[in-house]
Amino acid sequence: MSIEVSLGTRGTIWLALLVFAIPAGITVYVISANKTLNLLGFQTGILMAFYTLLFVGALFLLKGSIIIDDDSLYIRSPINKHEYRLSDVRLRHAFELTGEEAKKKKLTLRTWGVGLPGFLSGSFKTADQSDVAVLSATKDRVYIPTDSGPDIIIDAEAFSQLNAQLGYDET
Repeated sequence: MSIEVSLGTRGTIWLALLVFAIPAGITVYVISANKTLNLLGFQTGILMAFYTLLFVGALFLLKGSIIIDDDSLYIRSPINKHEYRLSDVRLRHAFELTGEEAKKKKLTLRTWGVGLPGFLSGSFKTADQSDVAVLSATKDRVYIPTDSGPDIIIDAEAFSQLNAQLGYDET
C-alpha cells in the first residue's frame, strides 16, 4: 500500500521562480550587458536549456510516498528514507497541528532534506528541539508520535488515507 505526496501548485510556482525564472533573467541580463560577446543568442539558449533541465529534474525529485509493507511504515523521497515498525507508530495519539501545538512543533531547522514553500521532505527540528521526519505538500499537517526514531509530520490528507488503509477510524 502506498500514499503519494507530491509538489502542489504553490510549490511548483516557487520552484519555477527559484530554479528557472530568476537564474534565467539574471543570465540574460549579464550576457546582454557584456557587449563584446558575439554568441549572445547561442549562450543564452544553452543556459536556458540547462535551467529547463534543472527545473524538470527538480520536479521529479520533489515527491514522496508513505508505504505500508507487512509490519513496517516507510516515508520515502528520492533523497531520504525513514523506516518505522507499525507497532512503534502511535496513530491514536496523532494530532493536527493547529493553535498552541503548531507553535511548539513549528519546523525551525532542516537537518537533511528539502524545504520549499509548498513542499517539505526530510529531517527537521521543531521549536521544542524534537527531531521529526516530514513529508508534506500542504499547510494542513498532522503530528504522529513514535516510540523509536524521529516523530512524523505528514499531510492531513495523507494521514486520513493512512488510517483508512490500516483500517482505523479517524482520530
